[in-house]
Amino acid sequence: MDHPATGERKACSVFTDELYASPGTMNATEMLTHFKKALQTYCEPHGISVSKHRGSHTSENVVKMVSNTGRNIIRVLYVRVRRSGAGFWGITTNQVCAFHGQGHQWDVVLLLGPGERSYLGTSQKVEEGFKKPWSSSASEYKVHESELEGYFAQFDSYAELFFRLLPPATLKQTAALDRTSARTLGPGVARGESGGNTAQVSRKH
Repeated sequence: MDHPATGERKACSVFTDELYASPGTMNATEMLTHFKKALQTYCEPHGISVSKHRGSHTSENVVKMVSNTGRNIIRVLYVRVRRSGAGFWGITTNQVCAFHGQGHQWDVVLLLGPGERSYLGTSQKVEEGFKKPWSSSASEYKVHESELEGYFAQFDSYAELFFRLLPPATLKQTAALDRTSARTLGPGVARGESGGNTAQVSRKH
């Protein structure tokens, strides 16, 4: 699928085999750690860092994407993990209330094991889901996979999700640099085909 802003094709994966271990062998905490490291690896070449978000409600499940130039927060991600198809994701009301007071763009990412399936919901769509159809308790909303249609976009690999998370301006800048490198060095060198440190590209589900 092409990105609407740049027309670029989404890469299947940009990770080495060592980093890209199968999420199917991990527990929920390990899946979250793996996801954050993979996101950092994907964002670094685009001038974006990924770190824990220390807002008014701190959680290991909340990370921020920050521009390395202006140091501005691009977006905050609230990541919830489920290792198998059964059950639900819990979105806590305290965390969502904390986002309201911070003024940053925030999104909810739902990870589903044992593979790399994931879902992305914008703050607007998430809050629409709060009104219906998701059930709630005093502390959280319970979201089932069957209730995500129309609220969350689905991705079959982390790389596809990460591509969507990058700002269109960043993708345009990267594409322009790639074209400049191709003209200056030749297309093979620009893509890293002749370099010894090129990361192995693979597709894993």
